[in-house]
Amino acid sequence: MKKLKKTAVIILHDINLALRYCDKFIFMKNGKIKYEGEKNIITPECIKDIYDIEVEICQYKETPLIVPK
Repeated sequence: MKKLKKTAVIILHDINLALRYCDKFIFMKNGKIKYEGEKNIITPECIKDIYDIEVEICQYKETPLIVPK
């Protein structure tokens, strides 16, 4: 299979869906970028800061899964 070098920019508010399909992430709050990078930037502290909710990060089939506490 030939690999094409394409980029798609999408805006998702479902973090678990984004974790399943995306390679790079940008989190914004009050119109400013707060976090930017790959999956490893998504931590319970990041989610608390952006969405003000407590979460756990579990693994499901090698993909992180955000679960509210």
